[in-house]
Amino acid sequence: MRRLRLTDVKNADQTNVRLVCPYNRNISPIGVKQVKVIQPPGEKEGFTINLTVAADGTKYPVVIVFKGAAKTGKLSEKISKTLVFPPNIFVTSSRSAWWNQEIDEEYIKQNFPLDGDETVFIRDNFIVHKMDWR
Repeated sequence: MRRLRLTDVKNADQTNVRLVCPYNRNISPIGVKQVKVIQPPGEKEGFTINLTVAADGTKYPVVIVFKGAAKTGKLSEKISKTLVFPPNIFVTSSRSAWWNQEIDEEYIKQNFPLDGDETVFIRDNFIVHKMDWR
């Protein structure tokens, strides 16, 4: 194995972003038998963001996964037309707004083609990251 360049070592991870963050503290008098929990108004929906960076600082396109239709997982055409993102942000969708195997494989194919160069791709142990690289 040859000595890897910093550009050949990449790290990626996904995180869920809530559109409305629930409160995590309540203030109530000591000794009360019931504590009223107040949540902020709005849907408790969110989206997933995937960020990838190489050890040399190179940033790869961001992927945002929104929640799509219940049956197909696809964003409606109306929503797709209203979203405006810079060219380095890729928008997709799934039924749950979570990163899945299909999105993972497409992201790898588009951004890290098998061109003969050795690359170390560091990721967590999330089940969708396990794939056959042959």
